[in-house]
Amino acid sequence: MADQFNFHGQTTFINRPKDTVIRDFQNTYVSSAGDDSRELLERLEALVSIILDSDDLAASDKEDAVQAVHEIADGVATKSKSRITLKGTLQALKDVVSGAADIAGPAIEIVSSILTLVKG
Repeated sequence: MADQFNFHGQTTFINRPKDTVIRDFQNTYVSSAGDDSRELLERLEALVSIILDSDDLAASDKEDAVQAVHEIADGVATKSKSRITLKGTLQALKDVVSGAADIAGPAIEIVSSILTLVKG
């Protein structure tokens, strides 16, 4: 049976398979990204995938985490968020994924690499 994820708000993914969620993220953010933000958005895409694969994160934590990733991606794509806002959201996201033993290592590594790109 395929996993189903229910998200609400701007990024509604009600009853959508992981592949669809990832494809929509790619189409919304990565495919239209300029060279200056493409690497960061691709890392965010990988983070969405890892979050959705977690068996240790509660559904509500997955929802919050993926929503946060979308907010970061939107801020990067539209250049509408300050670096401080992006870094704060990334740090909060790092705190959430660190509590999931099955994804903590790779997820923290991705978030740390994104923080480095945001600082740069």
